[in-house]
Amino acid sequence: MNCDTYKNIYVRFLYTACFVCLSIIGFTQAPSISYGEHKLFTRDSAIGKIVPVNIGGEVPQTIYSSTTTFAGNGVPGSVDGKSSTATFNRPSKIAVDHLGNLYVADELNNKIRKITADGMVTTLAGSGKAGAENSLIGSKASFNRPGGIGVDKLGNVYVADVFNHKIRKITASGAVTTLAGNGHQGYVDDAKGLSAEFDFPVDVAVDDAGNVYVIDEGNNKIRKVLPNGAVSTFAGSGAVGAQDNRVGVLASFNQPNGIAVDQKGNVYVADQLNHKIRKITAAGVVTTFAGNGQAGSNDNTVGILAGFNNPRGVAVDRIGNVYVGDVGNQKIRKITQTGAVSTLSGSGVPGSHDNANGSLAEFYFPDGTAIDSLGNLYVADGLNNKIRKIETKGYSIIPELLPQGLYFDPATGIFSGTPTEDVLNSAYAITAYNTSGSSTANLTINVCEQPGNALSFDGQDDRVFVPDADQLRSPVVSVELWMNFKKMSGNFARILLKRSDRLTYDDSYAIGVDSLQRFRAIMCSGSGRPEGQKFATQKNVLIPGTWYYLSAVFSRDSVKLYVNGELQQATYTGFPISHGRNALSFGFDETMSFELDEVRIFNTNRSPFFVEDMHNILSPDTQGLVAYYNFNSGRSRGQNAGITTVVDLTSHRNNGVLTNFQLGGSSSNWIESHAMVAPVALEAEKVHSTGFTALWNKPRFGTTGRYMIDISTNSDFTSFEQDHHDKWITDTSQVVNGLKPGTVYYYRVRAELNADGSNGGFSNVIRVKTGL
Repeated sequence: MNCDTYKNIYVRFLYTACFVCLSIIGFTQAPSISYGEHKLFTRDSAIGKIVPVNIGGEVPQTIYSSTTTFAGNGVPGSVDGKSSTATFNRPSKIAVDHLGNLYVADELNNKIRKITADGMVTTLAGSGKAGAENSLIGSKASFNRPGGIGVDKLGNVYVADVFNHKIRKITASGAVTTLAGNGHQGYVDDAKGLSAEFDFPVDVAVDDAGNVYVIDEGNNKIRKVLPNGAVSTFAGSGAVGAQDNRVGVLASFNQPNGIAVDQKGNVYVADQLNHKIRKITAAGVVTTFAGNGQAGSNDNTVGILAGFNNPRGVAVDRIGNVYVGDVGNQKIRKITQTGAVSTLSGSGVPGSHDNANGSLAEFYFPDGTAIDSLGNLYVADGLNNKIRKIETKGYSIIPELLPQGLYFDPATGIFSGTPTEDVLNSAYAITAYNTSGSSTANLTINVCEQPGNALSFDGQDDRVFVPDADQLRSPVVSVELWMNFKKMSGNFARILLKRSDRLTYDDSYAIGVDSLQRFRAIMCSGSGRPEGQKFATQKNVLIPGTWYYLSAVFSRDSVKLYVNGELQQATYTGFPISHGRNALSFGFDETMSFELDEVRIFNTNRSPFFVEDMHNILSPDTQGLVAYYNFNSGRSRGQNAGITTVVDLTSHRNNGVLTNFQLGGSSSNWIESHAMVAPVALEAEKVHSTGFTALWNKPRFGTTGRYMIDISTNSDFTSFEQDHHDKWITDTSQVVNGLKPGTVYYYRVRAELNADGSNGGFSNVIRVKTGL
């Protein structure tokens, strides 16, 4: 066994070891990301960090489509050295080996250059003079306008020596030989490669078996060269055309220019003057993979409807994505395995601009492309005399324009910021990429004055405990919250309570639901006796599946309950609130399932503000506010395993501790809040003796399909006017007739959500008196 044999074995070992290493370091599983389908953000409030939930492969912290200059200072020349000082002269095609080394066909220098992964540029072969000389010493060999370049598993480099009409081979040591072609311009297949003829071969690609595929541009054919040099025609009749065919040699091309081969043996061809990307299977079946045949630049999810303009370079990654140097468009295009065409980088304006946002980068005659096993895409930017690098991993978002004040980090997929404008149902598609694939999550963002998430209690064992604090035991307590009742299996259950020191009748203050499904506020004296417990109760029965705004005032001698801002009952107690030192609890009883949002506790009587604040969020420093929970710390239907605290937004930090909640996935207790998806009722118009026109505005966020209007002679809606209850309409106004003259009526509205058919909260109540 001679030295060269040992060397080849050693090189093969290095490549294999490196490939395995990169596969381990790389990402052997595609990402699988989600954010929850909807995010409801509060205007002028920091959203914290919204992190994607990824149950798939890791997403590298790189910026998808980020475009930089990898080598070349832009000045035509032939200087080796550091990438920033090295020079090239119209680099045309490039290839990459498994170690990450780049090989460049430096066309007008008549050289083959090598760039290491760390950016050092050397000359692998070529004296710089036009010629066809072979040599064991690469620097003494000569080429004539070398074009395409490919590399096999052993590190052998193959060159389409265009004006010599030959295919050259360069070993890892730099020795240059002729693999195929006799140097005469023509078309001859031959088992003896040195007897074969080519007509301006412009590009090559090498498969795993060492076969070399050649773009024989002048012949409009794709040729195949076996490792022993035997040359045959793989596809192409030689006639100019765009004909697909199951028999490769009957298909036609029009000045094909770039070629790549995937791991399955499929060959991709940049069919230049047909403005198409063609695909040839290992069996020789030729089809159109992408491109409508007309010069254009339009992207499309259906590949054959997309437009290209003189595509020249192609590369394919290990999962089948094809990258195209779209010369006429000054862009780099991407085609997925399914044929969807997008623009990866390039504004379309000729230039040499790098940018972290690929759509703002500029190229000037981007020709050959190559991609390494880590997902780095390289481009021979011909007329800029540079080698450019584009990231194909990380995150992208479409559209890129977010609501003012919100930011998206393409390296991490994290949303952050403070939204400063109202936005209704803005749809975004966020895609995560690694070397094994991609995952797209669709997200609808709403920004409004209301908070976004709620906490769901399953009626079994879910509770939130807030440790006792002085602020929670004031002489006067006002509680405000939004609640959506689901179902109850017992006679009574509490939504919120502050406990006393007694084992019985221990509700220092509480809000709950009684056996008749009416809301109830409870206050205790701390005596432990039945007469020391007093109630204020809702007048009518609640409607399951509807959000209610509940508020109560517990004072020195009374308890008052309000529903949707309307007083239900005021009960004289004759005693003050007991001041036990037990925890505040949400969801204390294990018999009722419900959803909870916007819990606010004050040490003052807030009754004058209940109606005003019904549809508003509050500043955490609002006077008298001692605890404020908006339940936005968790991610709706997301992975919340690390979130065990319900955050108090005030400076008192009376945080709650989650107990027995499901914190991840589709069964997460954090849900999207529909509490404040409520219309805003307006003053009635066109009032007459038997009716009026009721008006309201759409909810500030959420997509609603229809509305229900209730009309009553009672402000608490304990009764309803016939034909004016549970009546759904699609407009934001309703003509009301058939009423009594000179009578006071009240109306309210609620909305049905398009997303799931559930109901949002009630509007404010409007009073109107019919004419005489």
